[in-house]
Amino acid sequence: MVRKDRTFIDAIKNYFASEIKDTEKHDTEIEHMHYIERLKHLLVMERDSKRFKVYNAKTGRWIQNVPGKLSQALRCVQRRMLALGAQ
Repeated sequence: MVRKDRTFIDAIKNYFASEIKDTEKHDTEIEHMHYIERLKHLLVMERDSKRFKVYNAKTGRWIQNVPGKLSQALRCVQRRMLALGAQ
C-alpha cells in the first residue's frame, strides 16, 4: 500500500497544467471526453446532445461536429462499456 501511495505522490510532483484553454462555447455541460491516441483527437460529448465534437488534442482546436446516428451509436457503446465496468 505504501508503494502505491509513493507512486501517486511522484505522479503529482510531475504534473504540469496544460497551457491549452477551451475557448469553444458549449451548449450544455460536458458529460464525457474520450481520447483517441491513434488520431490524437478528443471526442467531447455534451449532456443531452445528439452530436459530439471532435478536437485536436495537441492544440485544443475544434475540428468538427459529428451529428445524428453515429453520435447515438457511440453513446450506446459508451453505456455498454460503463455497464461492463460496473460488473
